[in-house]
Amino acid sequence: MKDSKNLFKLTPIWENVVTGTKFTGTIREQYCEGRIYVKPDGPGNVFYLCQNLQDGATAPNTLGYRYSYTVGFGTEEELAENEVVFYSLEADPSFVAPVQVTVGDYNVKFFTGYIMVGCTKVTNEEVVNVSENLVWEGTVV
Repeated sequence: MKDSKNLFKLTPIWENVVTGTKFTGTIREQYCEGRIYVKPDGPGNVFYLCQNLQDGATAPNTLGYRYSYTVGFGTEEELAENEVVFYSLEADPSFVAPVQVTVGDYNVKFFTGYIMVGCTKVTNEEVVNVSENLVWEGTVV
C-alpha cells in the first residue's frame, strides 16, 4: 500500500500562482492554511506560505498572518527539503494585501498585548510611551 501522506499531494503550477492565492497543506507535518506571497527574484519567483503556525523565512509582507515559511522557487526538491505538501490551492482575484508595517529592516508582528520588532518584544505600554513622544514636522504630537 502507498504512503497515505501522498494520496492528496498537489504540485502547484507556479506560473499561475499570484500573491493572495489561498492554500491548505502541511508544513513539517503540521496542517496549515493561509495565503501565498510571491516575491520576484531574478528569473523566477520565491514563494512564501503565510499562515499562523510555522515560523520560517520572513516574507516582505505576511499578508496579515503571523508567520511565513518559504519554499524557495517551489521545485519538488525544495518542497521536500522544506517538508511542504499542498492539498489545495485557490485563486482569490478579490484579495487585497494588507499594508505590512516595518521598523527599519524588521517586519512588525502583532500579538495580544505586545508587538515583535525583529527579536525584540515591545509591550503595549512601551508603544503608547513612544507614540506620546512622536514629533511631526517640528511639533510634538
